[in-house]
Amino acid sequence: MDSNTAQTTARFLGETWGFWIQTGALFLSALGALWIIRSREGSEKRRATVDLVIQQKHDTELQASRRWVLTQHENHTGNFTQHLADITADPFRHILRVLNNYEFIATGIREDALDEEIYKRLQYSVLIKDWTALSGCVMELRQSTGHRTLFQEFQALAERWYKKPLKADNP
Repeated sequence: MDSNTAQTTARFLGETWGFWIQTGALFLSALGALWIIRSREGSEKRRATVDLVIQQKHDTELQASRRWVLTQHENHTGNFTQHLADITADPFRHILRVLNNYEFIATGIREDALDEEIYKRLQYSVLIKDWTALSGCVMELRQSTGHRTLFQEFQALAERWYKKPLKADNP
């Protein structure tokens, strides 16, 4: 075999086999790195969701506001719209604290910063109860302020969960 034939057999698309092996290894390394990044992203999102729920459980002001809202609702004294006129009063602060909390969470879920499935498994009943209690208040706030987008993320999340409720595990 002459030197021309040896050079031709050692090349593929104008490059040596060594070049292609090195390129393939580099490509596989890049795919591996992307896979690691994506799996860490999911892990971090799940961890952030769990941390958020833990923080909510330890937030005494939020818990007090939720208790006030639910007590008002369960005792059928929860005409929350009567509390919207005085923005300095405690009832208004309770309502707003709960609504802002859920709007923040719903936005985090929508923007894929929080894991919806984990949050749903941990907080489904709580969120649904709170939306049921406060939905009329949200509609009244929208009408009185003229801002149709107030707490729309919270509403969208609650409605999505109504349509696809949490399923019971089958042991």
